[in-house]
Amino acid sequence: MSIERLTYEPSEFAIGESLAWSKSFAEYSAANGWILTYYFRGPTTFDVIAIANGAAFDVDVAASVTANASAGLYFWQAWLSKDDDKIRIASGRITAAAGFPTTDAGFDGKSDAELLLAAIDALLAGKATIDQQEYTIGAGGSQQMLRKIPIPDLIELRKHYAAIVAGERRKRNRRGLGRTIRVQFDPPRS
Repeated sequence: MSIERLTYEPSEFAIGESLAWSKSFAEYSAANGWILTYYFRGPTTFDVIAIANGAAFDVDVAASVTANASAGLYFWQAWLSKDDDKIRIASGRITAAAGFPTTDAGFDGKSDAELLLAAIDALLAGKATIDQQEYTIGAGGSQQMLRKIPIPDLIELRKHYAAIVAGERRKRNRRGLGRTIRVQFDPPRS
């Protein structure tokens, strides 16, 4: 049995997972010698050359390729080439998530926002570990350790990150099979 071949680029994958999709472009047929290459750039980089399948292109990313990826956001570009011509035909984003077959014991699947919210809560409760106290927030020259942020500012940060975490959880919960439709069956009539 082979894996399901999508007709679009996936938006996420688990590290160590095989991926497969097909693409076709009316003006750029694989049968006419065009070559399709996907370039992925993010925490790590990898490139995938599609296989010609008649006029279409089959893109197969082996599990061994994604096993070497790091979790995080990747940007991709799809390029078509033939002789001296090279055309960027599509671009997008894909998220690599930890795949349990490649994850060690002690895995913590919390997002950065969840980790920061937990650190703020622990600091406000006076139970923060050294790592939580030294958690750095900010970018560039405005970085600051949590333990050096005044309590009123920590409370505002907590509200901000609590809203982010709530949004992440709502988004995760919508990924099920679809809406829940409740039904009730009446007993059979005699």
